Amino acid sequence: MDSYEKLRAQVPVVFGRSLDRAIAGLQARGSSRREVVVFDRTASVWGDLLRRRAELCTAFLHGLDEVVAGRELPWPPQSRHALLADSDHQPLLELDTGGTPVSAPVPLEASDLVEDTGLARTYAQFLDVQRTRHPDLASERFERLSAPAHWLALAWVVVDEASSDLTTLQRRMKHLVPALVDELLALYRRMGASGAPPSPAGVASLPGADPDQTLPALESLCRPDHELEPQWLKAFLSPANGRLEQPLPARFQMLVATQLERLEAQHPGSEQTPSGLGLTGVPGIASRLDPQVWGFWSDPVERARHLLLLKTQAATFEQVVALDVVRGLVGRLAGDPLLLRPVGEAVVALEPALLRLSLSQPRFITQQSHPARRLLDAVLHRAVEHNNAATEAFQDFLQPVQQAFRELNALDRVDTGDFARALDRLSAAWRTQEQALRAQQEQRLQAVRLADERQALADRITLEMSQLPEMADAPGFVVSFLCGWWSTVLAWARLSPAPAGPDALSCERAAASLLWSVQPAVMQNDAAAVLAARPDLIRTLRLGLASIGKGVEETHIFFDAYSRHHETLSAPAATATAAVRAEPDAVSVPGPTPDPVETAMGSVSGAQAVEGTYRPEGPWLGRSELESSGVEEARFTDYAELGALPSTGTQPVVPELDDAAVDAVLAALQPGIWIDLQSQGEWLRAQLAWSNPAGTLFMFNSAGGRTHSMSRRSCIKLIRARRLSPVTSAPDVQQVMGVITGSPSASG
Repeated sequence: MDSYEKLRAQVPVVFGRSLDRAIAGLQARGSSRREVVVFDRTASVWGDLLRRRAELCTAFLHGLDEVVAGRELPWPPQSRHALLADSDHQPLLELDTGGTPVSAPVPLEASDLVEDTGLARTYAQFLDVQRTRHPDLASERFERLSAPAHWLALAWVVVDEASSDLTTLQRRMKHLVPALVDELLALYRRMGASGAPPSPAGVASLPGADPDQTLPALESLCRPDHELEPQWLKAFLSPANGRLEQPLPARFQMLVATQLERLEAQHPGSEQTPSGLGLTGVPGIASRLDPQVWGFWSDPVERARHLLLLKTQAATFEQVVALDVVRGLVGRLAGDPLLLRPVGEAVVALEPALLRLSLSQPRFITQQSHPARRLLDAVLHRAVEHNNAATEAFQDFLQPVQQAFRELNALDRVDTGDFARALDRLSAAWRTQEQALRAQQEQRLQAVRLADERQALADRITLEMSQLPEMADAPGFVVSFLCGWWSTVLAWARLSPAPAGPDALSCERAAASLLWSVQPAVMQNDAAAVLAARPDLIRTLRLGLASIGKGVEETHIFFDAYSRHHETLSAPAATATAAVRAEPDAVSVPGPTPDPVETAMGSVSGAQAVEGTYRPEGPWLGRSELESSGVEEARFTDYAELGALPSTGTQPVVPELDDAAVDAVLAALQPGIWIDLQSQGEWLRAQLAWSNPAGTLFMFNSAGGRTHSMSRRSCIKLIRARRLSPVTSAPDVQQVMGVITGSPSASG
């Protein structure tokens, strides 16, 4: 390949890299979020460039071919959208054309653009080297192809034709021109440099190329199982590194053909796929996939053959490296331990479409906003929600993904738009599912938030009542009752009163009446008034307790203690006591058995009762709230339910976590985090949807719309028993690329 053909092969590569840098610059400038990054849904300035990248590179190459054939380009270039007056604008770029400066006018601030680039001097040195090395070079043809004025003018023409208005053109060229100047400087230096450094281990010099250009060994690049060395991955991911843009020598095609022949000889048909590649274990690029789902592409040999055929079509080292990067990335993503095998298989199965795209757009994988990357990341992030392939929710997620991937693989040629449409269809289906689920979850969350607000109010009421002077002389069981159940009744009556229950004012009067009735001085001096007030007081107390689901079976301990406390009163008290015990509970609602801590409160003093008052494990929810909130089995989810395991005697003994480890897990419980949670011996994957500011109440959602609301105390028990643990972050392309190259951020 002579110098002219080498230079021509670099034209679409250099222009494509300049476009990539311009797009990245436009994206960075759009960090104010005024531009929507989904280019297929908006008229984003950079989005159309990204979508039409391959088309623009082809147009640029054809345009230079026309320039070589004699086409003249206007300089300075003018936009088809408006005529620009040279005198009104600052120069975009100054070129030394033998003493006469010319400039490309643009109505933008030029302070941050390159004006003194040394481009003309570098170009002149480049031409001198080429003439020295190739005296018989057709100088006019070569110079027309390589002239920087032609490149810059043609770039303006191509982008102008692709721009809808003058403002869009101006913003694009402001970023494209400096990038193109830098790339031209690098191109001239590569092709015009002399003297070569020694080649590092594992790197071969390109036959027929400049002696100082070191590149990956062809004997390695031609293999279907080639894994790139980190240095070449970093070179591929670095926009400023141009070594991989060198054209491939002709013998590379022969090396790939040899690999194809070897593959055919080893595996002449898919029926002879190695038996070790089964449908179990962690999937990878060498795995045999489910043929009923993936058909032709389930065979790893066919996928390897497809890779080699694409390598025969590659023109540059960058394209071949891109193919190997994509294949290595697919293998690592598919093998992530958080993904169920069907999801890993789907990632592997998408490899053919991704490889076709990487041949035409080698650097798509380095662009976070590219639809192919966004499609991969969206599927991976949603797949983490599931840890059981047998559930209906997982099948509802997986089947549309499989269909979209099969459709992409069925295309002979894929481009940006194909991946964007696939992502749109999946996103639309996900949004439809999410809208119904989000409405349901919002209803549940409102119930839990109301319960938390009510509990906070009950705590404030408890504090207020504990400071009443009457509390000092009240018996412990009364203090415990008022600071426990009755504070909840008061909060319930204030925030969400029951239609059949007492109002807040009646509940407050009942609390005052109860305290008054147990004061020693009142019992001694006004026993008749106490006895007269008891029937109405007891009726109000029972109605209030019934409003929060406390029936006679649960509350008789308190009322018995209250009756015994008045046994020292006059004889009619005995009759009243009997009436209290015999009074029917017309609004009884069954509830849990009384807590022994609360029962013991009857024997302690008022001050001790305030300090040791029994508080519920979590905020109290009414029956209707439990049902509307969707909490499992219509009750507040707790450790006893989630952590219970079948007593089979075969459960392995796992040491509990210490306090430091528990605190670390609690600190990680922030909204959005995924956890693995054991419920009735079954492991669920749930996401923390909400926690209160105090960090005492958490609400998790798991697949299928299940809700788990737990107190901090319940979470601590589960964490300590290793039945609640955070899930590592979801796999994504950038994370994996960083792991491969050993850098924290491998792409942008």
